[in-house]
Amino acid sequence: MIKQYAIAKCSLGVLGIITSSKMEEVTYSDGNKGVAWTGFVVEPTQIEGIKGNAGKIIDVKVGNLWCSKRPEVVKFLEKEDCEDNGVFSLDKTLKNM
Repeated sequence: MIKQYAIAKCSLGVLGIITSSKMEEVTYSDGNKGVAWTGFVVEPTQIEGIKGNAGKIIDVKVGNLWCSKRPEVVKFLEKEDCEDNGVFSLDKTLKNM
């Protein structure tokens, strides 16, 4: 099951928190559009670029936008857990950045 406030990995292995309540339309960096769960990155990492960035190493920073069509859920959080710990606000942005 996939739901809002889940911590999940995208197909590139980037860890994010899902902030959308349902799949949303997204526009990828190559201009293509699709439908995916959306949120933001919660763990810094490096990934190998794909398509137009093939062969390049890309730094992924905490707070970057994140999306996945088929996220692999790692842990479920409750809305109250997310609001009480002060990590992010419901407008999908990190606080104090």
